[in-house]
Amino acid sequence: RANDDENDIYRKAVALPASERPPEIYYLKVDDRKVPVELRTPINVKLFEGAKTIVLHVEPYRVFKYGPISFRFPREYSWRTTDQNPLGPTWQIEGPKVGIMVTCYKDTEEHDELRRAIIDRIIDAYRTSGKVTEKKLSANLGETKLEGIELRIEMGTVHLRQEIYSIKAGKDSFVFLIQAVDGEQPSEGRKMLFDTFKIAKE
Repeated sequence: RANDDENDIYRKAVALPASERPPEIYYLKVDDRKVPVELRTPINVKLFEGAKTIVLHVEPYRVFKYGPISFRFPREYSWRTTDQNPLGPTWQIEGPKVGIMVTCYKDTEEHDELRRAIIDRIIDAYRTSGKVTEKKLSANLGETKLEGIELRIEMGTVHLRQEIYSIKAGKDSFVFLIQAVDGEQPSEGRKMLFDTFKIAKE
């Protein structure tokens, strides 16, 4: 049942508009059973027959879901969306030690070219005020292996590390930019993204 409940959470997230922050995810702990619940939605009282304890909980994560891609991120992280890009929306998810930016390019398959263009813009932006070094890297997002680029940016006493990946999903391309202070341990937000990333089967 745990896997079924988890898959159901991912499916329900599909209907959210691009601009809406994913909701908190609640469940009831009925003795040793975990029962997903939604606000303002009736619950079958037969689920509680014979129960000794019922406790309401909230998951420590939210689920990002847009088109065929989904992943978890810590519940307390901030969330901003912009749809100024005519090709598709951009989301910024930020925590105390990490920033995750996801951009969707609708009806575009050349994700490698898009990623390279973004990297070149970043390098140009920082080159006048600091030092930027670049190297190739690869990583597994969920069960998907991606090729990407790591940028290390030095501006005086500020040292940043950026990872930029891209992927084609359905008819769209997605570019991921993960930024943290260089030298910091990987954040929980980055770990959740890499561990829980999914692409729905067509």
